[in-house]
Amino acid sequence: MRKTFYDPWPELRVTLGARYDEYNDFGGTFNPRLGFNWEFIKNYSVKFSYGTAFRAPAFGELDLTHPFVSGNPNLKPEQVETFEAGLIAKPFAGLTTQAIYYHSYISDLITLVPGTITPLHYDNSGSVVSEGVELEGRYDFSGRLQGSFISANVAIQQPYQNHLAVFDVPSERANVQVNWAVTPHWSVFGHLLVKSETTRAPGDSRANVPSYALVDLSLLSHNAFYKGLALSFSIYNLFDQKYFDPAPTSIPGDYQQASRAFFGQVSFRY
Repeated sequence: MRKTFYDPWPELRVTLGARYDEYNDFGGTFNPRLGFNWEFIKNYSVKFSYGTAFRAPAFGELDLTHPFVSGNPNLKPEQVETFEAGLIAKPFAGLTTQAIYYHSYISDLITLVPGTITPLHYDNSGSVVSEGVELEGRYDFSGRLQGSFISANVAIQQPYQNHLAVFDVPSERANVQVNWAVTPHWSVFGHLLVKSETTRAPGDSRANVPSYALVDLSLLSHNAFYKGLALSFSIYNLFDQKYFDPAPTSIPGDYQQASRAFFGQVSFRY
């Protein structure tokens, strides 16, 4: 996407962008983007953005041949319109906070519908609306702890499909991240993820999917042994929390997610 920045006044930045894609199976799609950030008082600003995007049909959705499911070569891409508005505040040095409202509308949704040749086939049918609020905050330490920070965000959302509430999606999600710079070359990074209880759709007799909290911990090194060398060692799901994501009613139980896992990484930039 090509973007252009324009500052009509020192306190106001306007961003314009556009992207055009041409496909030989469904033609072209044009997607613009507009945004601005206005610092109406020193260290306090409002921002606004509007943009569109798309999802091209997958090969299987276009050309699948199967006794029970068939593709549709006449599919159109899914279209997405997103609007965001927010307030950003930096009340004192090191602290940045923001509150954002967002609204996304997905049309021409690609879904499976009853077919004529096979029981099911892909078609553009229905729409999804997702809206919510995100609250964020980050504090960057200075002095001896420079490079250390703590940040948190909370997202509250409510999606609708064809004007009906979408279930099996958590309505609240929170993240807390802490980075402690032990030395200029070594740091410890921690991440806490919290998801709220996931409610079932009407008619689903199963109990709601319980809420859960996960903790990840990483040891990071940069230029400690050699310039350009970066090392990391991470433990995901540190406390080996047993947790699930919702499965369709046709599947007994739910999808159990990964248990405790260990990862190491070495990279070198020259």
